[in-house]
Amino acid sequence: MMTEREENLAKIQEMFPHGHRDFYRIMFDLMDLHNRKNHDYASDENPLSNFTRVGELCDKYDVWNWKVDSSVKVAVIYKLKQFDAFMNLLQYGKTAMVEGVSSRLKDVSVYSVLEIVLLNEADKLKITADSLVS
Repeated sequence: MMTEREENLAKIQEMFPHGHRDFYRIMFDLMDLHNRKNHDYASDENPLSNFTRVGELCDKYDVWNWKVDSSVKVAVIYKLKQFDAFMNLLQYGKTAMVEGVSSRLKDVSVYSVLEIVLLNEADKLKITADSLVS
């Protein structure tokens, strides 16, 4: 007896008989991952809402025109993405399907430290552990 997943995969392979079966398995896995991540990031009404929210924050703080290295901007956007996912989980009382609240907050912390490292590397700001405590 086939599982529902196996049945659906067989239907896809019937619809597209000329491709490699592993290609369809991988695509099926990607669709599953996309679905689970969207559960955590976005809303059912707008599956791209996480991009909209993070874009609006970048616009609000004019991230695009900051006079810092592009790598810092990328780290900020990655951090905002994680923070947005954290806020979305809390706002809607969702149970995460991919990464939970704790994992998201750890990612925000890691990206914050990476931003300090990137700024230090760009010589824009010199921050050490000692300067954070004093």
